[in-house]
Amino acid sequence: MATHNASDKPGSGSPPENRPKPQYGEYAPPGWSWTPEGAEQGGGVSSGGAPPIPDDASTARTPEHAPLSGSAHVNARQQQFGTPPRERNSVDLVVTTILLMFSFAGAAFAVALLSGMPQAFQMMYEQYSLGDFTEPAEFAGIVMFGRVSQVVLWIITVAISVVLLVRKRRAFYVPLLGGILSIILFLVTLFLALAADPTLMNHFSA
Repeated sequence: MATHNASDKPGSGSPPENRPKPQYGEYAPPGWSWTPEGAEQGGGVSSGGAPPIPDDASTARTPEHAPLSGSAHVNARQQQFGTPPRERNSVDLVVTTILLMFSFAGAAFAVALLSGMPQAFQMMYEQYSLGDFTEPAEFAGIVMFGRVSQVVLWIITVAISVVLLVRKRRAFYVPLLGGILSIILFLVTLFLALAADPTLMNHFSA
């Protein structure tokens, strides 16, 4: 009678040494288990197949991973997306400076004209034989409004131009817009002064 080893019986503890490994798609024989390569030599892979976790989980950030702030963050994003840093336009700087000088001269001229508005009204009275000019009650306030508005507008124009130049953006159009607004303010002030004088309004409307 032939004798059989205990390992040949089904359900025994470990598979025989000469049993081939199961191929892809086949069921593994009873008792067979897969061991990752290098696990026996302590390759650093746990029984679950997951990589080992470092002892210090809260690893300190390296300088290249440290958070950036301000201009360094902007420069980093520009380098990341390939956007070159903005260069200063020297032509725009020169043109803006010249226009600001002209705007200063225009604002000073407008303030001088508004300051001499009572004399100008007296000349119109004499030209149209209307007698002596008497300032209405609101005439001085209108003239003061025109003078202050011209100065404030020029300061705002300079401030916006300087901010744009510091940010290396085009700013030549700001003094141009300021000059247009200065003319509009001057005409509005002149119209308000004429409207406050009933004698001139009656003469022009007749």
